Amino acid sequence: MPKPDEERRNTSVRHVVILDEAQIVVGTGGSAVPTDDIPSASSHSSEYVSRFLMEGRGYGEAFVLGSPIASRVAPEAMKGTRTKVGFGQVDGQERDVMANTMLLGPVETEEITRLSTGEAYILSDNQFRATKIRTINILADCPHIEPPTDNELLALITDQEWFVQAANRRLVLEMDLLVERGLQLNRVFRETTGTARTLKKTLKYVLQSARPAAVRRQALQRIRTRVQVLLDSFDARCRSFQQDLYQYFADAQLPAGVDRELSGKRNQLIDQVEHGIKPTAARCRSVLKDLISCCEKPLVGRT
Repeated sequence: MPKPDEERRNTSVRHVVILDEAQIVVGTGGSAVPTDDIPSASSHSSEYVSRFLMEGRGYGEAFVLGSPIASRVAPEAMKGTRTKVGFGQVDGQERDVMANTMLLGPVETEEITRLSTGEAYILSDNQFRATKIRTINILADCPHIEPPTDNELLALITDQEWFVQAANRRLVLEMDLLVERGLQLNRVFRETTGTARTLKKTLKYVLQSARPAAVRRQALQRIRTRVQVLLDSFDARCRSFQQDLYQYFADAQLPAGVDRELSGKRNQLIDQVEHGIKPTAARCRSVLKDLISCCEKPLVGRT
């Protein structure tokens, strides 16, 4: 016989996993047969989750499965769940599935069609039959209660230790990502500057060439098109860095308890972007704009 401590350890819930749209993960895919030609991820997930439902409770694990289509949830999963809640259902097949798994009689099976929002039948351990319940509609029954805003929630948790630790970990990841993206952008600067130098030499050669004006205009137009493509790509890279990463990083409010050393490194990164990356980007863009201007000037008034 198991010891009392082992029995308590096996029956107490330590962790809860909630799976919404459970028919996707625990669907009626049948037994999983691994093959090289036709892999079936859904059938494998259904098999393993259904098996874990039977064995996981001994390790303090609990699953909550939610699905609007009970008939598409694997029968093994239905058998492995000990508490079932059935909300309103019109379809006859779905009503039959719920009736069979929740011990609903003919009256309850018909009544489940008429359930309103918040009403349901529930069947759990040691119950002789399913019980009809009704949850409280907070918005309707307590209209004076409004959910807290994001700022109000933040004020409640910003000083808690777990929140500060999470903020420190997130700050480290964001700084690593910013450094990586900054190095990538510096490589783009070098490549763009090198291409611009080559195009500038080509432009100078065309302008000093003794070829007919029509030929030189065509060459200048090709150079201008190539520089414009380079400028558009350069601007897109800079906007992606600014809008998708840096702007949020620079504007984010750090909790009061965040590590001071990390906060100092964050400020150094912001300073490097403001006084290093941004001015370099502006100079690169100015070089490209000047090239476009040089290509356009000889074309003014020409036909």
